[in-house]
Amino acid sequence: MKTVSFILLSVMLIFGIYGTQGLAEEIAEEIGAAAPSIDEDTTRISLELKGMDIIDVLKIISQRSGLNIIAGKNVRGKVTLYLQDVDIWDAFEIILAANDLAYEKKGDIISVMTDRDYELRYGVKYDDKKDIKIIQLKYAKAVSVAKALNQIKTRIGRVIVDEGSNTIVILDTPFAIDQCMQVVQKMDLLVETKVFGLNYARAEDIKTKIESVITKDLGEVQVDERTNKVIVT
Repeated sequence: MKTVSFILLSVMLIFGIYGTQGLAEEIAEEIGAAAPSIDEDTTRISLELKGMDIIDVLKIISQRSGLNIIAGKNVRGKVTLYLQDVDIWDAFEIILAANDLAYEKKGDIISVMTDRDYELRYGVKYDDKKDIKIIQLKYAKAVSVAKALNQIKTRIGRVIVDEGSNTIVILDTPFAIDQCMQVVQKMDLLVETKVFGLNYARAEDIKTKIESVITKDLGEVQVDERTNKVIVT
């Protein structure tokens, strides 16, 4: 098992792998295995963990959330992460993804196991349908980029935004993640600012026309009415 550190002061990662019960059943039927179902739960949790044993971490989640978690005999690893006010299911899935673990939920019992044990049990790899990509943007706003990515992700994909660190986390198929990365590269560009001084037209009138052609959720138009100037970013 590997130790993975997520160094984000306020990481709002939301890893809803299958989303709803209906979708989970659909995936289960597709792969011929009992895919885990996820209840809609609003319980939230904050965690600050450094090199803690995965078994102890699962105990903490169980105690704080009331979830009944059973860890398989091969479940091992260390957890280092910092999560603030995260949905309990999100924290659970982050920890599993960081340690190459899988789970299944039957009734009120959640069984955690290694990817290998999951494959031996169901004949399919737990993570065949998903991968994780964490992207810290340099120029574009994470919220704006996420809107674009949500248009191209798959049904089982999720796009998560941490505004504080301007970071996006993508959980999706490898192919979908590649497509998302292409969009990110095109959007995460250094923007320029131009100031246009007007002699005859009103700045406010010009602003409306410019807003219709600039990049949505990325560009911005401001007006200095005192000097009758238009500022385009």
